[in-house]
Order: sequence, then structure tokens, then C-alpha cells
Amino acid sequence: MEKTINKPIKKVIHLSDIHIGKNEKKEFDRYNGLVRQIIDTEDASGSIVIITGDTCDNANDINYNDHPAALAIKALKDKGFDVLVIPGNHDYGTGGRDGANPKYIPLFKKTFYDDENISYPIILIYDNVVIIGLDSSGPYILNHTSKEARGTIGKEQADVIDAVFSQYPDKKKVVCLHHDPFSTDDHLLLSDWEDELKPAINDKDVILLYGHIHTDVNFGDLNKTDLQFNCILNAGSSTKTGEDGDHPEWSIFYRTIDISLASNPRSIKVVPDFNYTITVYTSDCEKAGTDAYVYITLAGVATTGPIELENKDKDDFEKGSIDSFVITANQDLGDIKQITIDAKSNGDKPGWLFTKIEVAPPHKLQNQFKTFTFTNDKWLLAEDKGNLTKLTLTSPTCE
Repeated sequence: MEKTINKPIKKVIHLSDIHIGKNEKKEFDRYNGLVRQIIDTEDASGSIVIITGDTCDNANDINYNDHPAALAIKALKDKGFDVLVIPGNHDYGTGGRDGANPKYIPLFKKTFYDDENISYPIILIYDNVVIIGLDSSGPYILNHTSKEARGTIGKEQADVIDAVFSQYPDKKKVVCLHHDPFSTDDHLLLSDWEDELKPAINDKDVILLYGHIHTDVNFGDLNKTDLQFNCILNAGSSTKTGEDGDHPEWSIFYRTIDISLASNPRSIKVVPDFNYTITVYTSDCEKAGTDAYVYITLAGVATTGPIELENKDKDDFEKGSIDSFVITANQDLGDIKQITIDAKSNGDKPGWLFTKIEVAPPHKLQNQFKTFTFTNDKWLLAEDKGNLTKLTLTSPTCE
């Protein structure tokens, strides 16, 4: 499929290996959080979002007519971002060749291109750059019997690369695929890297993007003396999922690549902050206000540690007051199911009664903005009312 788009591209926003469904809703919520961050902080003008495969963990568990990755992609497009989604091995089955089913190839095309008959590679021709999206999973499952999670691009796609490079010699090139060309794991490698892809792109003005290997590593400085590339980037797993579950040492992230730079495109790894707005309503009854130190813990698909609620320029938690705070989590927590309030007396006016706390998640994805409201009728730090210091609230209302 070839499409000409009459505008320049300045920035590529790269995600990969979302694996929705691997750990219940965890990857789904992280993916949506990344998309919200992109919508709120990145400039859609001149930007394209590229996802290099594995939108889901197991295609057998996905309804392709209502793919859980599709709504966020629609939100990106509605905000003016161009989007290119490349298939990975898990988009066609369980991940290994033995778990792949060719029926998912047209379903993927229909979901992400609205045309089950398009052919790869996808070629997007902009004023200043040509972007080539390869399918490295489909050709392998159609032409091999091995049970491994390997990939191939095949001679046909490699020939198209040659033709496009010859046709547009003065434009920058971005080539993206799912499989890691440099993998040393025989189970995971791109089988025809040396025979097909490398000869097609080496010594060219190319930015190479891929995923598949869930390592949080920038391969832009990969020491390959036989390669002449502007930029080589592995997005790792944007939702930091791994074969043995969660990897706390990795980051939830996406990459931005500034391709407007003449000879050395700059890559920035973006690890988003997820800012939650906390609104506390203190009762207007007698002695309801407090000067205590107040901490909140949020729990959804993940849990924050205790975070102090403090506005340095005002006296918080006074009788009848409404106080708002912005706190930061290191990931999208999804739906907030529970909060814990921990109050520590500083010796002056310790007793406190709040009537409700509202938690507003970060950003806005279409019309799915939610506020979670927790109501309360228990006193904290009141000697004549049990002297509670910690309170956990569940079952919020959601608007």
C-alpha cells in the first residue's frame, strides 16, 4: 500500500510491544496512559505515531472487531496525529509459529487500515521523508513450519524497499518492522536480515525502528562496524511487560525521534509522569479542621506509596475548606479502587473530619475522563472518637 501525504514530518513517536491482555488490564491501562500523555504533551502537527507490533498478547483472546488498542489510536487520529501500526507475531496468535493463525492477517489489516486486502509494505510518502512499514511476521508464518517466534520480510518486500529508495533518493527514510534484526537468540531472530533487509537498507540515510525484544535499551549507539545508519532504535516494551511478568527495572515509555535534524536524528526516551488531582472536602462542623500532616495512597492496577498533600502557600484542611493538590505517580493507575489516608499529628489541632475526596486521573482520552469520589464520616486524630490515624476507603462513585 502506498500513500502520498502532502506535508512534512518532523517527529516520530515510537511505541512497541504493548501486549494488551498479558496481565489482565495492566498493559491496557499503561498503553492508554501513554496515549493520553502523547495527546496532552506532544504536538500533533508534523508528528507520526508508529507502533511496531504486538498490540495484543494473544490474538485468540482478542475480538478484532472491537480491538482494545483501536480506541486510543482513534483518539490520536482525532487529535491530528498520523498513526502507523505494524503487525507483530503476537498479533497473529500466541507468539510462536505453532500458535499462529493466518486468519488474523486480514483481521489485523481491517482493524488498523480499514482494508483487509492491502499489501505490505506500507509506504507513506511525505514531503521530506518516506516511511516504510514491513510485516516481518506474516511472511514467516505463511512460509515456515518452525515453531519459533522468528520473522522474515521476504524478497518481495525487500525489492519494494529498493524501488522506493531509488524513486526518492533525496528524502529521508524510516524503515520499521517488528522483529529485532540484531537478536542473537535463534528463537527470536529476523531470519533473512543478512540476505534481504541488510542489503536493502545498508549505507542508506535510514532510521531503523523495531521491537520484539523486551529490553529497555537504546540501540542508537549499537557498535556495528559493518553498518552505516543514521539511527537504530529498539522501543523495547512500552508497557514494560516481560516473559515472566512485570519488570520493575524497566520503564513505561515511548521514544520521540526528531528527524528534522540534517544528519543525526535525535532520540529522546520519554518516561511520562502521571499527575492526579486530589480534591479534599473538609467538614464544616465544629473543630473539623486540622493542621496535621496528611498523606494519601492511591490504588488501582498499581499502588503508589504515601504522598503528602500540601500546598505550601496556604493553610490546608481548614473547617469547611475545599483543597486541591496535584500528585504524581510513575504510571497510569487505571481506575482508582481504593485510597488510604494517613494523618500524622504535629501537636496543634490534630482532629480532622473530611466528608469526601475526589481523585481525577491524568489527561483525557475521548470522553472517558473519570473522577472517583470517596465519601467518609469517620474522624482522624480525635481522641474522643477512637483516635484513628489511618483510614482506607473503597467502593468510590465514578462520574
